[in-house]
Amino acid sequence: MEIIPTFGHTRAIEDCHLWTVCYPEELNDAFTNTFNKWNDTSYLVSFFEENNKDLNHPFWNSITIDEAIDQVREEARQFMGELRRIEMKKIEEGDRSLKQIFQALHKEGYILISQNVALRKGKAKYPVPPMLRLYGIALEDSCIVITGGAIKITPGMDRPHLEEQKRKLSRVQFFLKQEGIDSRDGVQ
Repeated sequence: MEIIPTFGHTRAIEDCHLWTVCYPEELNDAFTNTFNKWNDTSYLVSFFEENNKDLNHPFWNSITIDEAIDQVREEARQFMGELRRIEMKKIEEGDRSLKQIFQALHKEGYILISQNVALRKGKAKYPVPPMLRLYGIALEDSCIVITGGAIKITPGMDRPHLEEQKRKLSRVQFFLKQEGIDSRDGVQ
């Protein structure tokens, strides 16, 4: 497993705050894989057909599969732009900080294991409820290591594709602990 700067080709490593995992069994890093899926129409059609029952929940206000695909693609475009601007220090009015984007994965009252305090989820900023989530781990120096991402259209994390994201979080958390990585200095 390797950890690389998400936008590393355009930033000095000491300025990077957003990192991503390269799993040995995957060709691309977790960030790239996630955004590639969110922009792949055939993947999105298949995903929403398989999860149509969840999409038909009243929370989503009778959104069609085509509308959901459009929403995901637009959220992904906006999310990528906002993250890139933050990392490049070209913040625009209305942009959030990484700390505002990546909120604790669990509410304090439900954290049972102290090591989970560092687990984070990032939501796209969107006028209707966002569907996209990036998952990552916060390091001590406020850097985030992206472990993956998913389309989340249910209140809980009990769907197979979301369970996979929890496994990735645990896997990377174990790796970081095993390697003694707790800040940007450890991943350089």
